[in-house]
Amino acid sequence: MTKPRRRQAGECRIVEYRTKAGVRYAIKYRVPREDGPGRQVLLRRTRDRQPMTTRGEAAKELRGILSELARGTHVAPQKATLGEWLDQWLDSLRLAPSTLASYRKNVRLHIRPKLGAVPLVKLTGTKITTLYRDLERTGRQDHQSGTGLSARTVRYVHTILKAALREAVAQGLIATNPADKAKPPAARDAKAPEIHPWTAGELSAFLSWVDDHGCSDAVAYGCWRTRACVAANSSR
Repeated sequence: MTKPRRRQAGECRIVEYRTKAGVRYAIKYRVPREDGPGRQVLLRRTRDRQPMTTRGEAAKELRGILSELARGTHVAPQKATLGEWLDQWLDSLRLAPSTLASYRKNVRLHIRPKLGAVPLVKLTGTKITTLYRDLERTGRQDHQSGTGLSARTVRYVHTILKAALREAVAQGLIATNPADKAKPPAARDAKAPEIHPWTAGELSAFLSWVDDHGCSDAVAYGCWRTRACVAANSSR
């Protein structure tokens, strides 16, 4: 007896099933994987999340999937949330301990509370932009909780999220990076404030004021005086 031919990666078929609302259609297909035979996917809804009520509708969806599989652009539906993916991504990074700790802190405080439960496939640029605006208004989580984060910090959150989602694209979890369509604060708004150090005359005036008013930190400021003198002598 001849064994039935095993379905190859990418082969699809339409399945009919019944619900209380009537007959519905689904698509069963197998997606290829580099490290194994692939996995089977049961698709019950179209791209706009509507159930397939006719065989023609299911056939149209099937043709789209076959085309994507042929081009290598198909992304199978995933149930992983952004929070679950961020945990995996953070654990895979090889960074300096201080940098990794900073990433984890920003994910925990600023990304996970708002977007952690959102499935990766439902994450959009608009949802990410809304997160950024919320952070700018009320994102602080320290002693000034309820006030906004700086544009510089929000752009840092954007850098972290964009990198995590770029890796999700590389792993085939999502087709495109939604952070590319988000609108973080402009780079010019996030620029570090320019530092204007005191001149020698301004420093001298300040130290004289300290001496005249018996400031409690005079000893510490005295170190500044010593450094200023050393710098002045070395420049001669």
